[in-house]
Amino acid sequence: MDKSLQIRGAGQDKTHVFCDAPDYVLKFAGEGSWTVEGLTLEHTGKLPASVVLVEAGKFTAQGCKFTGGIRNQFSQQLGYGLDIRAADSISISKCLVERNERAGISVTGKNDGMYLIEGCTILQCELGIVVHAGKCRINKCSAEKCRDCGIAMTGFAVGEVEGCTVRGNAQHGIVLHHRAQATVKNCQALNNG
Repeated sequence: MDKSLQIRGAGQDKTHVFCDAPDYVLKFAGEGSWTVEGLTLEHTGKLPASVVLVEAGKFTAQGCKFTGGIRNQFSQQLGYGLDIRAADSISISKCLVERNERAGISVTGKNDGMYLIEGCTILQCELGIVVHAGKCRINKCSAEKCRDCGIAMTGFAVGEVEGCTVRGNAQHGIVLHHRAQATVKNCQALNNG
């Protein structure tokens, strides 16, 4: 999609979008404003794909489920629940992101981007939430049973992680890499590697 678009369902248990094509279920490109609300987006194919790819613009997701991302075994591409690239801003709230072979939510971002992730549950992904750049607030999220870490901030990401629970992840609960800076408040880290 390369024009502003709103896709609203009747709820993630009632409205389902299935796709077995490679690369992605939905791709948003260009400087539009994108909204998905109240639906399940699921990749059901056998070829590598991310569930949602956002290349630019403003992206909002509320009350959705993103599942089934399959990674490319020969590169670090694809396999994400939400793959946010050079978006100006995002707001992801009350979403369930599960069973994706790479990150549940990956924000490559822009250094001047504004990113809000709140009230989301990430289950059984390689990485729960990873932010590489921009100003990010991760609030009241849960990242559990990931094969690596629950929440990671890396690169030039700056932000706040508050009221989150990271539980049963194979490596780290919350980790900062490279030049990332974050304030971590009132979080619970339980039974992580």
